[in-house]
Amino acid sequence: MHELTLGGGVLAFDGRVFEVFGFGPVRSRAHVAVISGIDVKQIGKDKSVLNIRYRGGGHETLAFQITDRERPAVEELVQTVQSASEAWPSPQ
Repeated sequence: MHELTLGGGVLAFDGRVFEVFGFGPVRSRAHVAVISGIDVKQIGKDKSVLNIRYRGGGHETLAFQITDRERPAVEELVQTVQSASEAWPSPQ
């Protein structure tokens, strides 16, 4: 289980389901089988967006604050989710 408690919320990944809690109204929950891509980008001082793209189309963009100190752990978690998504068998 990977879980990061950040200033405004929690990012969690159990190896199959990625969840975002808190950060004001921001909430998301998705199984890696439906995630085609995920990345985090800094858009300002301590402000980032998490982009989740879904198989079959569609996406979510979630804005939240992370500090420079938190950034490496967030990027590592996002890469872990991306790797799990790529490893998940595609539907036939």
